[in-house]
Amino acid sequence: MFAKLDNKMRKNLILLFVLILVATLPTSVQAAQIQIERSVRPHVPIWSNEITFKSSQADINITAETAALAKNSGMSLAWGVMILMGVALIVAIVMIIRAFNGKPLSTPKGLLDYAIPILSILGLGASIYLTYVEITSSRALCGPVGDCNAVQSSPYAKLFGVLPIGLLGAIGYIAILATWGWRRFRTDSIARISGPVMFGMALFGTLFSVYLTYLELFVIHAVCIWCISSAVIITALMLITLPYITQWLAITDEEE
Repeated sequence: MFAKLDNKMRKNLILLFVLILVATLPTSVQAAQIQIERSVRPHVPIWSNEITFKSSQADINITAETAALAKNSGMSLAWGVMILMGVALIVAIVMIIRAFNGKPLSTPKGLLDYAIPILSILGLGASIYLTYVEITSSRALCGPVGDCNAVQSSPYAKLFGVLPIGLLGAIGYIAILATWGWRRFRTDSIARISGPVMFGMALFGTLFSVYLTYLELFVIHAVCIWCISSAVIITALMLITLPYITQWLAITDEEE
């Protein structure tokens, strides 16, 4: 019964995420189309100052329009991810309450269990890239969504003005990956609590991602697609490791 409930929960969350992506797709496609139009723009002879001036003005207008569309699509995506994280946190709270009543979720098995290291490696890659951008002050590759460079150049790109946020994320993903490996290949007392520990780290990462997304939406007024991707990954990890904490709480409650 609980396995069916768990599968239904995952399907609903996946459907919600897909709907969010579909909702933001039109603006992303429109921005990409403008970039394509600009790249195939016919060559204007340089001997005509008037035509050259008009062409330059048109290019400036297209650039501004592209930037505006990228910013709007990034904001829409960030709002969607913020809603997704909120729903995921509510689901986690409900399932933890059920665990206290002796109704834990079934432990992830098979491909779902291997999704933990796969997602951790993906998140680690994004975090390492952001760390490189932050340390070297390089321009980030953002694509047609958001403005990564505005986010990375803000004071909030470093924790307490010292530790790059990307490096903090990399440390978190490495810790989750190491904890998963310990649980997978060891049977000692640390391995028995590694599941709840993974959930705790993913929960902290999700809450921190909510804070960072809030800053992007209301303080920086720009969105980093790499940050949004990391937020989705850590939220997925929180949901996948959620059964571990419910199993642990249910056993603890029975022992008491």
